[in-house]
Amino acid sequence: MIRSIFYISYDFGFLSIHSHEIISNMLISGVRVDLFMPDKIQPSLTINPQCTIHKIPVLFKSHILRFIVFNILLIINFLFEITKNAKPDMIYARQIYSGIIPILFSRIFRISYFSEINNIIPRSKLKTYYLKTKIKIVLERLSLKLANFIITPSLTLKNGIVERYGFAPDKIHVVPNGVNEKIFYPSFKKCCLCENFGIKNNDFIVGFVGSMAKWQGLNILKNAIIKALDSNNKIKFLLVGDYVEDSNHDKMKAGSGDAAENILSFIKDHSLEGRVIYHGFVNYEATADFMNICDVLLAPYTSECHEFGGGSPMKLYAYFGCGKPVIISDLGEFTDSISLKKRGAAYLIPPDDSDALAKAILYFKKNKTAVKKYGERGRTFVLNERKWSDSCSKILSILHQ
Repeated sequence: MIRSIFYISYDFGFLSIHSHEIISNMLISGVRVDLFMPDKIQPSLTINPQCTIHKIPVLFKSHILRFIVFNILLIINFLFEITKNAKPDMIYARQIYSGIIPILFSRIFRISYFSEINNIIPRSKLKTYYLKTKIKIVLERLSLKLANFIITPSLTLKNGIVERYGFAPDKIHVVPNGVNEKIFYPSFKKCCLCENFGIKNNDFIVGFVGSMAKWQGLNILKNAIIKALDSNNKIKFLLVGDYVEDSNHDKMKAGSGDAAENILSFIKDHSLEGRVIYHGFVNYEATADFMNICDVLLAPYTSECHEFGGGSPMKLYAYFGCGKPVIISDLGEFTDSISLKKRGAAYLIPPDDSDALAKAILYFKKNKTAVKKYGERGRTFVLNERKWSDSCSKILSILHQ
């Protein structure tokens, strides 16, 4: 039985939703969790008070010095906690290429080490960055090789790691992301939000909620919006979210993210005020209210999405949790499209195809039966197969195998 876990978050801009949900479900499972994270992070999510948080000082601006000192201080904290409470059953980390020291520590103390990896370092095509990228890849390979177990969110990423680094496939375990069904569930439209946005009861609302990074298909979406509105002027679009390269939530909360100006300019340039509604960054727990305003939700991922993420998109499962029909780019197992296709749980379109996206939007506008059918099937899918509690159980079971 697993009693205690040291969880390392190397994210210097935020505490990820994935970390928050896995930690919460480990605590619910009766496991003691010590979270080690950079001291300047102000979590945007409420962390379970049963979790013991250790904030590690970030002392240097230099990338190299920062990580060396951070890892040394991390080990000092480990030693203190082991002296006080005995060693944990596992160390779990959202792995980065420079996080090798804690893995060596786990080897010395014979503690199982889990490396969660959500993407592999892309090879640089520019000579200027070739050496730097090469070093990162060497360090990434070493850190993953030394880990006892590797966790990925998709088979696509697992195959990519095997192909690049030549690891044995049975060392890598696929644990899909999930939905928090206590946050994301079907609910009535909030009147205050509808009033603020000028949304009426008979409006058909098509929504996009979440990160607006380029691989999320923002340009495809903008083209589809124009085509859909040209065909049907009774549709309204609600776009919620933002994006910054450094994942700085403070920038997004202040409305100064990279996507905000892009969307607002698009609306102004095409005179779409009142027909396309934009709202900036929203905290994780509040996104469900915006999703539940919508009749249909969109996830038009681009074909280059493989280069930037590990698959099993969390946004999808939140959409499904709210019982909404979802239009999604078919990127195979990477976007869970294989499972969704088998269950008829989502409307799949080719990636990078604004015509197909516009056509799908118009299909749901004309077909209320399809809205209900796809919404119900999608929710059934996540409740049966993609809850965060399922993801947590898979991680904990790996140590027993």
